Amino acid sequence: TGYTTYDYRNGVATYQPRRPTDPLVNTDAGNFSGYDGRNSLSQELRVTSNFDAPVNYLAGAYYFKSNNGTRAQNSWSLKDVAFSRDNEQRFRDDSSVTNRAVFGMVTWNVNDRLTASAEARFARETIEIGGDNYHRNDSESFNAFLPRLAATYRLDDQTNIYASVAKGNMPGGFNTAYYDKAYWVSQLDEATAKGQHRYDESGVTAYEIGTKSMLMNNKLALNTSIFLLDWEKQLLTNTVSMIYQDANEFDNQVSYFAESVLLNAGKSEIKGLEIDARYILNNEWSLRAAYAMADSRFKDYIDENMRELLDTNGI
Repeated sequence: TGYTTYDYRNGVATYQPRRPTDPLVNTDAGNFSGYDGRNSLSQELRVTSNFDAPVNYLAGAYYFKSNNGTRAQNSWSLKDVAFSRDNEQRFRDDSSVTNRAVFGMVTWNVNDRLTASAEARFARETIEIGGDNYHRNDSESFNAFLPRLAATYRLDDQTNIYASVAKGNMPGGFNTAYYDKAYWVSQLDEATAKGQHRYDESGVTAYEIGTKSMLMNNKLALNTSIFLLDWEKQLLTNTVSMIYQDANEFDNQVSYFAESVLLNAGKSEIKGLEIDARYILNNEWSLRAAYAMADSRFKDYIDENMRELLDTNGI
């Protein structure tokens, strides 16, 4: 069981004398204080065998919840209003992330040379956003089944070869910039209609084959591997122009602000190899060398900005 809490407080004070010749300076002072509090709770329960039998197991359950907490700010004037908690404005933030999972693993020592294992994890993550600073509350749940199969074969006393296939994920979520009350709600409506107010889970299937060796009387450790990653619904960052709710006070023009959002815009394939070697010279010195190569390619990619500019209608 783990519990963490985060409490951040800050304060800023400024003083600017009034200058009648400058109409833009119309206040004597401005001050701000605020705080941001968050907390999270995690719990995990495991049941395992002694791992001294031909077949061994591990099973467990996991729970995690993180809350954004309450935010507050306090503005006052040095000349007119003294600092007081009565002036404090609180902004409730109900956003949270909850993750529940069950997992298990079985290993089988087939013989003196071969060991096989099977693992699986089922997780459900619920993301909720809401509070005083959002146009509306929203929530979404994402389910993931993540299996893994692996095998290790001992060629001799110095070298093992292994192979594995596994699935990983990154849960989906919300593009909270669209929900921010500082920007026009019409942009949230437009993003919702296009399905861009949120993004789906991104998944990777990883294949790997490699060797682990201890050579030259255990002085040289040599590890090699080749891998292939099949990445679907890849999350890519896109920049959008958000429109402020209030027009600029000086020229009465609309103000824009650039925000980053995530889109399931791509599908990629990554393949490569890794070599890692470590040689022990003596009790005090050792040498290490490593090499990695990756060939990354987009198999499918949509650039939303270019699609809008070229008017490709989704092609």
